[in-house]
Order: sequence, then C-alpha cells, then structure tokens
Amino acid sequence: MTQQSLWKILGRLALILVLASGPLGCSGGDDDTSPSGDDDITGDDDATGDDDATGDDDATGDDDATGDDDVTGDDDATGDDDTVVSVAEITVYDIQDETRADHPAEATLVSLSGVVVTTPMMKTTTSAEQPDGFWVAEVDGGPYSGIFIYAKDLGVTVSQGDLVDIEGTYEEFNGSSQIEASSVTTTGTADLPDPLTVTTDDVATGGTDPEAYEGVVVRIENVTITTRDLGYGAFGVTSDGATHELYVDDAFRDYYSFEPAEGFVFSALTGVIEYSFDEYRLDPRGCDDLLDESGASACSGSACPEEPVAIAQVQDESLEDFAAEDCEVVIEGAVATTDVFDSSGYPMFYIGDPAGGEWSGVQVFARDIDVSGVAMGKTVTVTGVHDEYYGMTQIVAAEVTAGDDGTVPAAAVVQPSDINTTGALAENYEGVLVRVENVVMTQAVFSGSDGKDHGDFAVASQDALEAELVIGWQMEHCFACPQEAMDAGTCTTDQRVEGTVFSSITGVLGYSWNEFRLQPRNCDDIQVAEANPDDPDGDEVASDTDNCPDVYNPAQEDGDGDGVGDACDNCAVAENVDQADTDGDGVGDTCDNCVDEPNADQANLDGDTIGDACDDDQDDDGILEGDGTNPCTGGETTNCDDNCPTVSNADQADSDGDGVGDACASVPHLLLSEICVQPTTNEFIEIYNPTDSSISLANYYVFNATDSTHKYWNIATLDSVDEYDFVVRFPADATIDPGAFLVISVAPAADFNGSFGAYPDFVINGDAEGGAVKMEEPFAGSIGSSAGLSNGGEEVVLFYWDGVSDLVQDVDYVVWGDQDEASDKTGVTVGSSTYQPDTPVADQDALSGHGGTDDPESWETMQRTDFDEGAEITSGGNGITGHDETSEDVSNTWTVAAPSPGGPTS
Repeated sequence: MTQQSLWKILGRLALILVLASGPLGCSGGDDDTSPSGDDDITGDDDATGDDDATGDDDATGDDDATGDDDVTGDDDATGDDDTVVSVAEITVYDIQDETRADHPAEATLVSLSGVVVTTPMMKTTTSAEQPDGFWVAEVDGGPYSGIFIYAKDLGVTVSQGDLVDIEGTYEEFNGSSQIEASSVTTTGTADLPDPLTVTTDDVATGGTDPEAYEGVVVRIENVTITTRDLGYGAFGVTSDGATHELYVDDAFRDYYSFEPAEGFVFSALTGVIEYSFDEYRLDPRGCDDLLDESGASACSGSACPEEPVAIAQVQDESLEDFAAEDCEVVIEGAVATTDVFDSSGYPMFYIGDPAGGEWSGVQVFARDIDVSGVAMGKTVTVTGVHDEYYGMTQIVAAEVTAGDDGTVPAAAVVQPSDINTTGALAENYEGVLVRVENVVMTQAVFSGSDGKDHGDFAVASQDALEAELVIGWQMEHCFACPQEAMDAGTCTTDQRVEGTVFSSITGVLGYSWNEFRLQPRNCDDIQVAEANPDDPDGDEVASDTDNCPDVYNPAQEDGDGDGVGDACDNCAVAENVDQADTDGDGVGDTCDNCVDEPNADQANLDGDTIGDACDDDQDDDGILEGDGTNPCTGGETTNCDDNCPTVSNADQADSDGDGVGDACASVPHLLLSEICVQPTTNEFIEIYNPTDSSISLANYYVFNATDSTHKYWNIATLDSVDEYDFVVRFPADATIDPGAFLVISVAPAADFNGSFGAYPDFVINGDAEGGAVKMEEPFAGSIGSSAGLSNGGEEVVLFYWDGVSDLVQDVDYVVWGDQDEASDKTGVTVGSSTYQPDTPVADQDALSGHGGTDDPESWETMQRTDFDEGAEITSGGNGITGHDETSEDVSNTWTVAAPSPGGPTS
C-alpha cells in the first residue's frame, strides 16, 4: 500500500479541526468566520466579489442615494455596507423557522434572552487561541430551538446549563444558521431541555425534516455504526429500521475519546445536530452521549498510553489500554519480520512480537527515517504515531533504533478462508507472519482495481476453492514478474501458472486496495509442491482421465461435450475435438471470425460475422477500406477508400478535401490550455472552450496523480487517492463561455493573487476568495493532504462522467516529465462496459515540464499552441468526441513560455 508521512497526519489534524466545525468556523487566517479573508461573516457580501449583485455597493448601481455606503450616510453598525435593523425579543424559534412571522433577514442585529448553553465550548479554527463557539437553546426545547453562537475575540467562558443573553448578527454560513455575537452575558443557570428522541431518518441529510433539528440536542436509540470512516474523524450510523445514514462528527473530541468500529451498537447516541459541508451531522458532547448496548459509556479508556506499548495495543481495539489512532506510541522489544523494502519511494518494514500469534504484528512506515540497521531478525524500538491508512494499521515512525539479533516469531499456520478479505481472523492476523499450506493457484493474475497486473495472484485450499486468498507482490519476490516490471527490466521470469500447487506460502498479512493480501518476503517463502507425474496439473484428476491434463480444472467442465475441458478448449462453445487454430491466435477455427488473420480480441465493429481484422468494410457503410492510399474526396463514393473507416458515413462527406471524412474530423471540445507546476504557490491548471457554445461543467472532473494505482476511470468506486494527488469536480452551476479561459488554482486563492495580481476562477486547496469558487470533492478525501502538481512529472486529465455510466470520457489529457504516471485504460472493464484502446504508455508523448524559481523573472508554464491537437487520433478512442486523447503529440502542440493565466498563450 502506498504510505503517508507525518506531514499528512499533521495536515490532517488541522483539517479535522476545520471540518469538524463545518460552517461554524473559518478556514482562513483573517479575523472573522468568512472564508473570503475579509472582515465580515458573509465573505465579500455577494458572488460578484464586491458588495452586491450589481458589482458595486448596493442595488442601485452606485453606493446608495446618499452617495456613500448606506442610507445613514456612513458605514453602519455591522462594519459592512448594509443597513441593520434591531429586533427586540426575538427567539431562536423565530430565527430557525423561516415560516414564522418574526423570522429575521440575514445580517440583522438580533438579541436573545434567557437561552441555555447546551454544549461545551469548542475551537472553531486551528488558529483560535481559545474556544470561541457553543450552541444554545430555548429552555422549552423542541424543534427549531437551538442555534450556534460564534463568540470570537469576546473572551467569554460558558458551561452547559448557563443561562445567557446574546446580542449579535444573524447569518447563514454555508447553509448553517449562526449568530456572530457582539456580547454574551451569563445571567444564571437552568436545566437543559430534554433531548428530542429521533431516528436517523428524521435528522440525516435527505431525511424527513433535518432542518427542524439543526442546533437542537437529539437522542437516537438502538443505532449501529454502518460506516467506520467517513473521513476527518466522522463515522456513519443508522438507527433500527431506518434507511438514512447519519454522519457522527468529532467536534468535541477534546472532551471524550471513542474509536469507531463497524457493527458497533449504541443503546443511545446523543448530541447536537449541525450542518457542515453539505451534510447534517450529530456532534456528541462527551462520554455520557455515547452509550453502548449495556447502557455504559462507550468511550475508550486512556486513548494514548504514556508507557511503551505492546503491538497488540495498537492492533486490538477490544483492549482496555488500546492506543487509538493518532496516538504517539513507543514499541520496544519487537523483531523485524521483514527486511526494509521500498513503498512508492519510501522505506517500510514489518515488526512482530517474538511470541507471535494474533495481534502480534504491524507495518512500519519510515519516511525520512534512518533504517540502515534494520534487517529481518533484528530487534527494534519504534517511536511514532498510530495511523490507519485506508484500512491498514501502521506506525508512522519518527525514530527507529535497531538492536542485536533477535528471534523472528514462528509463522502462524492458518487457512486461506480465515484470513482472506471476508475471513473471520483477518483483522487478528493483520501485520502478522503467517503460513498457508497445501494450496493451489486459482488465478495466475489477480488484477488491481485499475485492471492491471501488479504481480499478485490468488490461491485457495483445494477443498475450498471459492475462498480465495490474494498473494501480493509488495516485496517483489522472485516468483512473480508482471509485464510492466519485465518491460522495465526489474525482473525477467514469471512463474505464475494457474493450477500450481504449493506445499506452503509464508509472509506477513497486509491490507491494501480493499483486499487482505499475504505478502511473501522472498522466494524461500513460496514452496511449490513436487509434481505428481500422474497428475501434473495438481487438480487430483489422473492424467489418463483428465480432460485438461496440463491445466488445473478439478470440476472437469466441458460445455460443448467434445471431450476437451472448457479450461483448455480454444472454442468452448462449439464442438471441436481437433482444436484447429489456423492463425494461431488462441481462438479455435470453429469460433474464429477471422480464421486466417490473428485477432485474439475478435474485434467486430459492425457486429457481422466477419472480424475487423479481415473485414473490408468494418463500419458497414458500403464503402470498402482498401489500403487507405486513395481516400474518397469531392463527394466520390466509388473506386476510392473509406475516408472514415471506423464510423459509418456512406456519403463520404469531406468538407475540406483533406481525405479525412467529416465523420472522423476533429470535433471541438474543452481543452487543457496551460499548466503551471512551480513554484508551489503558483500552481494552476487552465482550461479553454474553443466551441461556439457555453458549456455546463456540472459533470466535468480534473484528475492529477503521481500514483499509478488510484486511477480516474474508477471514479464510480474510487474512495481514496494518494496524499499528493487529487480528483475534483466543478460545482453543479459552473459553466464556461464560448472562447473563454478558466483558471483553477491548486494553491489558495490568496497565493495565486500574490503571484499574478488577480484571483483564479476556482480553487482546489485552501481558501477561495476574491470571487473564486471552491472545487468540489466527489468523495471524502479526494484531495490528498499534500495535493499538488509534481515538478518532475505526472499527468493531468480533464474528464467527463455523468454519474451513471460505467465508463468516463476523456476530454483532454497531458503527461509531462516522463510516462511513469501515464494512463492506459485499454481493455479495462467496468461494470458491463469495456474501454477502447488507449495509446500504449511507452508510446505516449510527454512534455518536458518547465523551470521556475521564486524569482518572478524566471517563471514559466506549459502552454498549448495547437488548439486542433496536432496529430491526435480522431476515432476509436475513449474521448468525449471519440478521439484517443492519450495519442496527442504534445511535444509539438505545447510550448514553455511566461505565464498567461486566464488568456491565450503569451
């Protein structure tokens, strides 16, 4: 599994504080709750970047009738440009229930009297020096009775049960009601209103009426954790009989410690309902709000033990002294159970308790740590942070000390069915040295989620073939050699053959890409059983009766009844005892749609009985393809070659007479037009609309990766990216005008403005201000904690996905530096659909990148110069217009020049 560094953890801690507070705190560094970096809670007062919809300071097109900023002739009490009306004796009900006659307008100065504090105080931002926010409710309780109070810079301290009077400004902050307090006065104490008993169907996003409960303390009984990790400290719960899952967030993490586990049942779960980042969320306030099935507190004990811990305290959540995620721990007396190996450029190894057994092993990620003395069998002391990296427990090391020789624990002998992805003991043995015995290879290539071979294969016990266990290639043992590694010269021999029987396979049990994988450390860990001369394929069927004597097929299936088993039949749907295969393409003549032309893929564009490899008219438009040297032009349709052989075009229309039919000619579509990768504060991506129409960007996404495993074509199921990568989508209401350029800043808007003197259109990381809009995350964590554009080389892909189809459509695609992170979807099947061929990675053209320092005089960017995409293949591809977007000769269609964000190439 690709690993994260301490930087990710530190960044994530910061993000948790912001996200947990949701719309109630600011993510910028200014002096209010606005994400815009200015001085009021509304950001910059409207979407235009000024104070109202007209682009100036009021609705009249100038400042107002007086010639200044409001009707009073000055700037009014709020410090912005609106008139403020004081409302006497208003209640929380009036604010939260829009149907009430006294419901105030936003930016109205309001006062509340005798409301009760229902939560502890909390910090709304990472930069807050002290807690600065809390919830209050009317003492009578009920729906619409609670609201958040933002008390920045007031220095107030309140406690649950305090009666308070509040004065301040009512605002809707990203959809959540709050009062930005100008004064908070404690007047006494009172009993808290009883929590309202609800179900998750009442208060979850999409539920019956969650708005009525925003800010209200509720109680949900008999609720189960249905999703352990929704990102940034949140987990999901569903109450008995309900269909909606509710986010449970950790806004009050400073007051309790709880480690969620999928399937955990609460007898009752209590907390305040907040609205944050497009989700209604429940925020428990302390241990008394989380009750287990017995009615006792479900809080963890000491979340971070001070003494050195055993490995089991990191792995076994049931232990009373369990060291929760993000705890700093020290593990002494462990033994390295593997040598140090490379994981995406960083060192990693496994350690184990010398006694072995369940819960006795863990993975250590040692980025930027000296591990020169670590080797299998050496004793080690590890200091670091407990981290759950996409489901895999690991220690992110801050220090590793190697000692003397120790004793590697004996491998625990287990059954594949016990430790595979659905196995009952898989979690118990995660990170532990284990061994499976007398197993057979059931899949010679166990493809990754990207459809590619990464060296993995699958095995099972011969009496339980359905219970497969994945054998991984994390430590690149010599038994396997995937094609990509073979092409790179990393290895030369691949011994994986389906049906191979192993007397034993030993390794550590890891978890990655949604699968538990047994990871052999070297070739000695893989012991092939001696072949039985009477049963060379090891399927326990003697050769003299085996219908596939050299291929493992214990069930002996033979669908066509020709005596040749399906496992080795080159035409398993039609009787062909002789197995004739004239062209040697592995498809028997009886099934082959081109008997004399090798075509293992059996491609057949027009769906007739003749394969494309031998079809003179593969698009079935009546125009023969010939050899392509005499394309039809000038309206001719006879005695000439099809000018668009992969698209039916019987009229052979060719408006420009270039021999390429209009049906195959370039179709305008959005383009990547400029990319800046350094300095970091300058990073941006620009797109251009060369069409004559405005285009909705609602289903357009931007993908960037250095990681070759998390790929954009899996967007329907993609749930994580590497810490340095991102996949983002445009907001649903975003459009791009004809002939327009739009700029997406990777860095915060303020950084971009500081470099280029203007604000971008969209922002990926950090604050959006100056009219910029935040790009959306299609799933939690789709923006890596250190997301950015690599100077050395990677890819940016602009793609389209309607949210329903199996396949995405490439819109534009650029690789720079090298082809190491290039994409090739050829033949990848998603759902019931399969991608067309992309250009092989080795044949893709890559830009050389660009230079850049902190000196503005040396700034450069990569810029498109050919908006017709050069020699790009215009048919048969995965592009939105049928192009093969991976085939563009970018070294001829792009250049390096001084930056010109928001406009054509300089």
